[in-house]
Amino acid sequence: MPPRDLGVRPRALVAREPSVVARVGAGLIAGLLDQQIEDGTAVAPNTMLAAHTARLTSRRERSALTAKLRAVVEQSLGPQLPWSGRIPPHRGNVAAAMPLITAVMARLDGPQPILPRGTARLRLLMSDGTGPLYSGRNGSLSAALQAVLAAL
Repeated sequence: MPPRDLGVRPRALVAREPSVVARVGAGLIAGLLDQQIEDGTAVAPNTMLAAHTARLTSRRERSALTAKLRAVVEQSLGPQLPWSGRIPPHRGNVAAAMPLITAVMARLDGPQPILPRGTARLRLLMSDGTGPLYSGRNGSLSAALQAVLAAL
């Protein structure tokens, strides 16, 4: 009689989700972790970086990034708010990069899996107030979005 599989696996072979502490910590230093992922830092299991990597590829994060990109487009098309604490998107850069913005949103909304490096790269681009999304002086938004698409 063959041995029955009781579903017990050696501890080293079981993939565990990151702990609650790792997930909470990852939320607190998300920007730093985005940069580590962009830099190619190796991801060890059950660490804040592992928790952040899992979050970056989740459907929820993908939807949130699509919504943020949509809001950037709407802000670039709408009236300038004179007393806002937000840095407005650079209208010319956004208009010139609209096909790429649409392609990134389609990729995020699509059914195919995405890589965390592309998501981290997009989050870094969207959070850099001196970058090409917000400034006409610091690089090409189209080139940055092409790099995001390539990394997704």
